[in-house]
Amino acid sequence: MNQKLLPLIGLCVLLSNLAIGQAPPPDRMTADDVAAFSKELVQARKDKKEVKLLRDLLTKAIWIDDAQVDKEVARSFAHPEPSVRKAAVRALRFHKNTAALDLLLKAVKNKTILRDDEALQEAYLAIGQHAKKEGISALTANLGRRVNGKVQQTRVTALSHIRKKEAIDAALKLAKAAPRKGRRGRGRAGGDSTPRGAYLALFLLTGERMESDYNTWKKWWAKNRRGFEVPLEPRRLTERQERNWERTWAVPRRPGTGKAGRKGKAKGKGKAKGKDRRKPGGDG
Repeated sequence: MNQKLLPLIGLCVLLSNLAIGQAPPPDRMTADDVAAFSKELVQARKDKKEVKLLRDLLTKAIWIDDAQVDKEVARSFAHPEPSVRKAAVRALRFHKNTAALDLLLKAVKNKTILRDDEALQEAYLAIGQHAKKEGISALTANLGRRVNGKVQQTRVTALSHIRKKEAIDAALKLAKAAPRKGRRGRGRAGGDSTPRGAYLALFLLTGERMESDYNTWKKWWAKNRRGFEVPLEPRRLTERQERNWERTWAVPRRPGTGKAGRKGKAKGKGKAKGKDRRKPGGDG
């Protein structure tokens, strides 16, 4: 083989591997296309009989990463049909434009969304999917408000996807606000019981196995915060925990294009368990 071709072949292989598991690019639309699609959304939303059409359009909007479209999608947050509200929130979950996260942060303050457990869970996950520091305060707001246990668990799951030091600060805040349990309610990650709630978020963010006790974590974090680097992904997970993590944060594929992507990571065999792939998670 021509030795001069080896570097080029290697580059092609690398790019091919990086492409595996990634979602296809969003639809490229002209300004006229965007305007026409936004008009369709408006008409479907105003016609109360077109619930299925509106839901289908919101699903299609997942692939249209455009700030103008997102603003129109957000108008369905207060729609009377629960499935429409959930579809509207999900439509913004994977968008990269700056309007998407801003609208999601408003969604978790929307009174209609706050009364809809499923839409609220979807909103929390969408904020977590964006993995931006700006989403942390929304995930720790209204701590005194009584919520469904699944909603609370979704909140901390979303928080654990924001790989920043500030997310650990927030998880400690959640732990402090959580009802205190007796010693039987405490456990160790990987032991006879599994950490839950805020303590699960702390484990996922730090990879540390400690007693599910606020003061224990507070002392550890005060000692280690300054030089700590949040791992890019959770460490020391069981196989089941790893599957759940990847399934939760997988990037969906358009119908007919294959399985969901794994957050843009290249697929590979023989992944080492517990391998420390730490990268800076924030300066805070």
